[in-house]
Amino acid sequence: MRRCLYRIITMGFLLCFIFANVTSVHAIAPVPMVELATYEITTTNPNNVYVQGTCSICVGQNIALFDSTGKIPYNYTVAENTNSKGSFKIQVPSNFLKEGINTFKIISLPVRNTLNSSNPKTITIIVSTQPQPQPQPVVKNPLFGVKLTKVTKGKKSFTAKWKKASKKQQKQFSGYQIQYSTSTNFTTGVKTKSTTKKKASKVVIRKLKAKTNYYVRIRRFKKAGSSVIYSDWSVVKRVRTK
Repeated sequence: MRRCLYRIITMGFLLCFIFANVTSVHAIAPVPMVELATYEITTTNPNNVYVQGTCSICVGQNIALFDSTGKIPYNYTVAENTNSKGSFKIQVPSNFLKEGINTFKIISLPVRNTLNSSNPKTITIIVSTQPQPQPQPVVKNPLFGVKLTKVTKGKKSFTAKWKKASKKQQKQFSGYQIQYSTSTNFTTGVKTKSTTKKKASKVVIRKLKAKTNYYVRIRRFKKAGSSVIYSDWSVVKRVRTK
């Protein structure tokens, strides 16, 4: 009788020990975590919407897509990799996407009920039947880009040179304006010389003061009816006459 009682007590202690260890193993089991590539998708085509991301501990993990209630998974995929971390890609069924804001949850389902499922991640999918505004192409001002390359001094004169316009550019403007002044900010002694020679690449300015600093810049212009359109001024260059 005592031997039976001893055996029962021993078996009880053994079962408690095994149960405690099994419980602790499950308690410390790592939780697979889901990370999404993006948390918001905007689309005009509900037939081609994919949710992508990664999952840790992806040994056969099922990545499920839930409705907004978070109760019933209606689409899932198995993570591609069987390593500690893998990627997934789920197509969202178009019949679950309505126009406007749609909210879904992504969660990693347990593997044969041996691992805990991950905390769900929320993703918003915005469906719009209105065409998205397309970025307007940047149209470069055909008058822009006159480069004053060199200004050389002369006796009571200077010669300004710039990069010659291509044949295509010559069709887009009417001529050049060369402006010079004795002040750096063009507030005093300002004079302007215009030329309609579009093939020109230099101009000589004479009848200036000797041994005087002049500041020079150039721009293009285009006549449009009764109006005149100007490009930006080039970089200013300084020259001192002889």
